[in-house]
Amino acid sequence: MLTTPRKKLSLLIHACIVSSFTFPLGAYAQQNGDGQIIEEIQVTGSRISRRDGYSSPTPLTVVTGETLRNSADTSILTHLLTMPAVAGARTTSAQSGLFGQGMAGVEVMNLRALGQSRTLVLLDGARVTPAHYLGYTDIGSIPANLISRVEIVTGGASAVYGSDAVAGVVNFVLNKDFTGFKTEISSGFTSSGDDKNEKVTLTAGFPFASERGHVLLSGETYNTDGIDGDGGRSWNNTGWILSPNPGYATTNGQPQLRFAPNTSIATASAGGLIVAGPLKGTAFGNGGTPYQFRYGETSGAFMTGGDWQENNVRTLNDMKPAQSSQNVFFARELRSN
Repeated sequence: MLTTPRKKLSLLIHACIVSSFTFPLGAYAQQNGDGQIIEEIQVTGSRISRRDGYSSPTPLTVVTGETLRNSADTSILTHLLTMPAVAGARTTSAQSGLFGQGMAGVEVMNLRALGQSRTLVLLDGARVTPAHYLGYTDIGSIPANLISRVEIVTGGASAVYGSDAVAGVVNFVLNKDFTGFKTEISSGFTSSGDDKNEKVTLTAGFPFASERGHVLLSGETYNTDGIDGDGGRSWNNTGWILSPNPGYATTNGQPQLRFAPNTSIATASAGGLIVAGPLKGTAFGNGGTPYQFRYGETSGAFMTGGDWQENNVRTLNDMKPAQSSQNVFFARELRSN
């Protein structure tokens, strides 16, 4: 498993607690360390945040900006993925190969895995300009250092926004009154010494027009080296693939799929493979030299054994692609009084 010590897992637990209540212990009274009888326990909720969604008309899951910044994750979405309702979202690493779909480099929300087009993303309660032709919002373009909190609605009440909010609504609330200057410089790498990354953010806010207006500025640059598929991890070269089980039958009780090593595709090779006709099994090596391809135990488009290493696609793709991004955010607000 890929481990990244620069990241840590945060679990957001919601509990419903009344502000203050007392109850007698009655027959179950106990003695404390001084031998005195404890007859009453008082529980207060004075430290409960009033912006956590408990007092809202619609149940909310709220993640504070402080929690996001303390998580040490390289992006907002990476931390939100620790929440079950957000598990269907996709980061830039998960979409690095989707160039033809225009999704490479875009981070999109997908609440309850019902589809990106069914999750509405708002910024301060307003719809965000899409970063994709299908209307998806790029979460990576939202300035993390200016986020006050993230509100997530997954109940049926979210449907009032329209069909694009059937799965839910995610509202990013900015700290519009931020005044001053702050910067973040971070760097990290995995325990294997690879996937080195650097992140630099600059954030500023200042009033104008006798404090009737406010300007917010934020810039971010991020770079990561990624992890090479060939040699990045030894276990990545052993050909573990989930593929159809050749021994499966509807009556023998065996699983329809199996997860086995030394498995790769059986319908192609790096230099080309003839898959039908009298020349089936003829493959082409360096310089177009033909050779006889050795099939292993074949099931559908996959095989186990044989010349599986010739077609081990895991070594052809990066385990984690190299990435580089630069974002600039500007907002100006002018109040009437």
